[in-house]
Amino acid sequence: MGFKFKAKVDSKEMKKSLNKYRDEFIKQTSNELQGLILNEIENGRSPVQGFGRFVKYSDSYLKQINRGLFDKKPRPVNLTLSGQLLNTLKITPKESDIEITFTDELFDVHNKQGAGKSKTVRRMLPTNKGEKFSRSITLRFAEIASLVAKKIFG
Repeated sequence: MGFKFKAKVDSKEMKKSLNKYRDEFIKQTSNELQGLILNEIENGRSPVQGFGRFVKYSDSYLKQINRGLFDKKPRPVNLTLSGQLLNTLKITPKESDIEITFTDELFDVHNKQGAGKSKTVRRMLPTNKGEKFSRSITLRFAEIASLVAKKIFG
């Protein structure tokens, strides 16, 4: 003899909770994402999974730094010569996702085209198909999601 069980689920209420969860997650993530990305770059690491530390500066650029032509240190490679590039990072929460942009043209040079004579690419955002943020950023996303879920459902 089997048992029958019938449950009624209020899908409107569930949908409302899920929408609230999504909206809260986007808001919380947007608030932290800029700091997470900039922290990785300023510490000489790519925020893109699989890229690790940025490739060292070219020998000619290092010579210019050592001569005092630029007010920066040779290590870490942090793309902060003037600060202008990093200051253009914009995080914009959208209805169901987050838009992340750099408005300085140097972003494309470093992220895709390659900088200098050697065309060195230093990935700053996961813009290619299949790429994602580094493990440290992804783990923080998971922490935020867990906290938001507990706040809404717990």
